[in-house]
Amino acid sequence: MNVDMLKDKLKKHIEYDEYSEALNTVAELVKAGCQDGEVMYWAAYSYFMCGDYDRCASWLDNTLEFAPDHVAARILLARLCILEDKIDSGLAIFDFILENYEQKLSEDQNDEVSEILDYYGRSYRDKIKEEFPYIAAFLNMAPPPAPKVAPQAATVNAPAAASPEPVAAPVPAPQEAAAASPSALDEMRTILVSKSLSVKEKVRLLNVFAGGYFAAVDFKTAASFLNTAAELDPGDAMTLKNLAVLAHAMGRRDEAFAFAAKLPETDFALIAELMR
Repeated sequence: MNVDMLKDKLKKHIEYDEYSEALNTVAELVKAGCQDGEVMYWAAYSYFMCGDYDRCASWLDNTLEFAPDHVAARILLARLCILEDKIDSGLAIFDFILENYEQKLSEDQNDEVSEILDYYGRSYRDKIKEEFPYIAAFLNMAPPPAPKVAPQAATVNAPAAASPEPVAAPVPAPQEAAAASPSALDEMRTILVSKSLSVKEKVRLLNVFAGGYFAAVDFKTAASFLNTAAELDPGDAMTLKNLAVLAHAMGRRDEAFAFAAKLPETDFALIAELMR
């Protein structure tokens, strides 16, 4: 069975809530060499519906690595964070979605986001008004924030935002730094100062946000998030890999390979990408 037929089979299993069968089909697609963000998302969704949240999180990471602007994956990640009682993380992701993708939400997605946020708007009204301006505007609790200046494709990297705690020495970043936007710094600050998030979760969220800015070709802001993640955990493999991809996208071949060399294990797929 070819990849297209397997994808059709997967869609039917999802349509009929046959999640175990859907995961078997995903395994067939992976075996056939399929690396499709949508397929990865449906694997994450199926694991979520089966109650396997660890594997759901892993497949969401895969989805956002291949498709950083996958809105449904971001919504599911926010739901997963809230389900695991990481409320600040979930709200931060919803705030990011509404800032960058609100106009792209389907009617069903808009209803889903509204249903979830209505509860938190009532329960965390003051917190949302203070820390999550796009959620507040979505819930008609506050006027919309002033529009950001349209991002431009950058050819320089950005410095890391200062961490509130002493951290290990950061991974060296490309030179010629440029500052991220104030709204991005606010997003980073929300993650960094949260007392309910572990360092691992903060690093993961910073990478998620970086992916959104990378997809929008806002390299300087993506770099700010990644450099901040690197300060928190200089050896994190996800951050190193994303720094390599970012440096490559910016035409900094030597720096891209330098980041790849710091990975704990050799990643041939990444090296092949950097050689293009």
